[in-house]
Amino acid sequence: MKRVPLIVGGKRCWRTASVLYSIVPALLLCLSLFVPKTLAASAVPYRGLTPGISTLQDTLRLLGKPVAKVYSDDRIVCKYRSVQVSIPKKSGKVQYILIFDTEFRDVNGFRLGSSYSEIRKKLNNDGAGNSIVDLNKGIGYIFDATGRVEQIVYGIVR
Repeated sequence: MKRVPLIVGGKRCWRTASVLYSIVPALLLCLSLFVPKTLAASAVPYRGLTPGISTLQDTLRLLGKPVAKVYSDDRIVCKYRSVQVSIPKKSGKVQYILIFDTEFRDVNGFRLGSSYSEIRKKLNNDGAGNSIVDLNKGIGYIFDATGRVEQIVYGIVR
């Protein structure tokens, strides 16, 4: 199992990748608590899907049939080759989109592989742990152990 750095209380500690990936949904939920409700109106779309506005039907129409659909008590996750779309059953609206598309460049000009320092400098944001969030656009950047973007998250909304 790959070990990756995680910054806790200003100190770097090492955790296995499986532990890190298991906390990503919790991290996104925590980050969403600090995002204004008005974000949905100004959320950035991914291939026509707008977090907080688009539905499951929109997802299927715009992205096609997913490779898999995962159903849980509170949400549906549509998994595609290079993206995952999370839709809570309660709202029926896309909550967030995890992007691992190597060809995709976001509205800030970043893509997978962009460096932590480049994003921190452009957004003027020090981030937390292995992530930086652009609160103005509702975009999260999750970094690997080398400080490169491994996932882009659109739609950190509540």
